[in-house]
Amino acid sequence: MINRILCLKRNDGAKYFGLRLLLFFVIYSLVSIYYSSYTGSFLGYVFNNVDAYLSYLVFPLLLAFTYFKWKEIKKIKPYGNSLWQTILFAVIAVLIFNIPITTIVSIESGGGNNEISFPFIAYYIQLILAFISIFLAIFNLRFVKKFKLEIIILAFAIFLYIFAQILVERSWEKFSYLITYSLSYILPLFTKFTFVDLETFSVRMLDFSVYIGPTCAGIYSMITFLFLFVVTLVLVNKHKNIDAFKAAIALLLGIAAVFVLNILRVATIVLVGAYYSPILAIELFHEYLSAIFLIVLFALYLYFIIPRILEEKREIVEK
Repeated sequence: MINRILCLKRNDGAKYFGLRLLLFFVIYSLVSIYYSSYTGSFLGYVFNNVDAYLSYLVFPLLLAFTYFKWKEIKKIKPYGNSLWQTILFAVIAVLIFNIPITTIVSIESGGGNNEISFPFIAYYIQLILAFISIFLAIFNLRFVKKFKLEIIILAFAIFLYIFAQILVERSWEKFSYLITYSLSYILPLFTKFTFVDLETFSVRMLDFSVYIGPTCAGIYSMITFLFLFVVTLVLVNKHKNIDAFKAAIALLLGIAAVFVLNILRVATIVLVGAYYSPILAIELFHEYLSAIFLIVLFALYLYFIIPRILEEKREIVEK
């Protein structure tokens, strides 16, 4: 799978695609890490206040694109980057990253979760436009023209995904209750010194306590999985027939799996915080475990499940 994505054993245009993809991932990760530590900016604020899967959504998207468009990718002839395009789009990316969003919208809304929806949208639009510019700087317009329909679909879907967050954020309390209720049975298996408050969604084990808020409720993870699943089917629909019944069952099972994994994730955070290190539990497990679970689950779906609900389209030959 790794060699297929990075094309390290090839000596044609696909190899250059793989190297460009690796470079994009490296730059993406470095920028994300930089802004995670740069809390003085709006980007830094949101990187430290939302789950990591929201920021790393592009990884499973490009994974799906590479997996299902492999035949077309193999046909790409080796090409060199245009110097003026690389410089132009790199400069545009830097300029977008440095837009002073905090002077346009306020992150200190001082209220509930719904009141910071617009600043989050502004952040994501800024982030997406910047990374699109980085993508163009690395791949150039020649690659984009070859897959323009797929790239337009991905870009449009990401913007729809942003606004979908607003539609579901009022439902987080119901899922927080379910998670808190589940933990009230799971955590006492490890120690009797466990306190669970179903009304405030609070969980305490020993001296470590957590609040099952919006980013821990699992609602965003499930929406993300739904988004990835649907976008993947849209990408392959041109060349494949989709079994609607199998797709619906696979989607429901996937969403259920995401919710169960989120319960395990929160339980892991509590156990690590109570028995090992609160800092490690919050800064590592809370921030990145959901992203890891989601990407691994989606990769398994790409390899084992989605191919089983697809069939080759048969061309009708007129006599």
